[in-house]
Amino acid sequence: MKNAKIKCIIFDVGGVLFADRIEPVYDSLNRKIGMKLFERKSRPHRDALLGRVSEEERYRILAKKSGIPAKELKRMLTDEYVRILKVNKNVIRIRNALRKKGYRTGILSNMTGRSLRINRKRKLFDRFHPVVLSCSVKSAKPHAEIYKIFLKRCKIVPGSCVFIDDRKKNLVYPRKIGMKTILFRNAGQLEKDLRRLGVEF
Repeated sequence: MKNAKIKCIIFDVGGVLFADRIEPVYDSLNRKIGMKLFERKSRPHRDALLGRVSEEERYRILAKKSGIPAKELKRMLTDEYVRILKVNKNVIRIRNALRKKGYRTGILSNMTGRSLRINRKRKLFDRFHPVVLSCSVKSAKPHAEIYKIFLKRCKIVPGSCVFIDDRKKNLVYPRKIGMKTILFRNAGQLEKDLRRLGVEF
């Protein structure tokens, strides 16, 4: 490898491995329900991201607020999530090329327990290691702890990693501790930026 220091490429999920973020899913659900029930910055969503409430408790709260049974809300979310959040095939192509060259590919993402279940069933996490998700480790980006957990599980130093995310604030701490970072816009730009960092394909 041109740059032997880089050993692991870390991917975010929403907006990177998926072409869209969670917001379009929530917007679609809210239109169907007729109220702003699902909001990324809401307390129920934040608590779910951090694993502070169980999936059952989160949907019990949302059911009480909306008058829609929790089981039905779960079904609606799953349907919209799968319909809207499609895997970015060009990014997966890059991931596959990286693995062939011997790089480790991991996932570091903020995710609720419900999204975890859906994505596990879709086999999104296959061929990624380690996979560190906020709902499982009870810490979320951009806070330092979740990045430390990833590095510990990966048994790797920050300077050997490239972290890819579509939100600037999530790149601040990784850059501070010596990770190489890429603000994701599209697959073409990602490949160019990886090559610029000395990553081979």
